[in-house]
Amino acid sequence: MPIGIAIAVVIIVVIYSYRQTMLAYAQGASDYIVAKDNLGTLAGLTAGGALLIDYTHRGAHLRCSSPDRGRSRSRHRGKRDGIERSEATERAGVSPGAREFSQRA
Repeated sequence: MPIGIAIAVVIIVVIYSYRQTMLAYAQGASDYIVAKDNLGTLAGLTAGGALLIDYTHRGAHLRCSSPDRGRSRSRHRGKRDGIERSEATERAGVSPGAREFSQRA
């Protein structure tokens, strides 16, 4: 029971904090700007760096967990080669060099 109360208190503090941030930055602001204004430049850079790592990790995770990952190559050879695969990698923001390497595999 005490752990549940502690979790509830943390949730209430987070809600209150977000509410204050929304009122202070009604026009909208990035985590970098909020952290820099309130905690200093180092905190802003740390928040910005953490977001960059998160976005990179999220993109890599989405790419690695694509639906055709793990299926037999011979069964889906036509879908994996040629135009369809090229268009899919362009939409995912994959560089031409990486696309060429992945088509050779």
